[in-house]
Amino acid sequence: WERKLNQARASDGAGRVLVAGRYILNEEVADGGMARIFEVLHVDLQKTFALKLIRDNLSDDPAARKMFYREAQITSALEHPHIVQVTDFGVDENLGAYIVMEYLKGVTLRSHLRRAGGLPLHQAFPVVLQVAQALHYMHGQGLIRPLESIPGGRSHTSRRG
Repeated sequence: WERKLNQARASDGAGRVLVAGRYILNEEVADGGMARIFEVLHVDLQKTFALKLIRDNLSDDPAARKMFYREAQITSALEHPHIVQVTDFGVDENLGAYIVMEYLKGVTLRSHLRRAGGLPLHQAFPVVLQVAQALHYMHGQGLIRPLESIPGGRSHTSRRG
């Protein structure tokens, strides 16, 4: 990873890490199983975005790249206020496959829950409602199916209410 960063830094000429010739890599904001997410600045637009960069160990794996591209294509087609907008995707010759998304400032729900230990109902309800609205929209787009429609899928209700 460091080798690839140094190659990208050297190709810029100014010591910055440049992705795809147009995104200046600033700081890492999240780290997941398949990718790392960075805050980036678009050189020409002077606008901040989030850039999801496929992990180094997955960048040469055809199945992982296919999944990554599928995520970019599907997400870029979604237009909903509670779903992040994808604006670009491609492959950087030094760093691998990437997805560019709108940058959302603030604290993640995960870090807020870890810090606060939970959410009171009056704060949890709007969050759950927004997630439900996004899922409903995705269902309408044919991306989510009811569990009962999946072969072997099961659902049940609790007798406790």
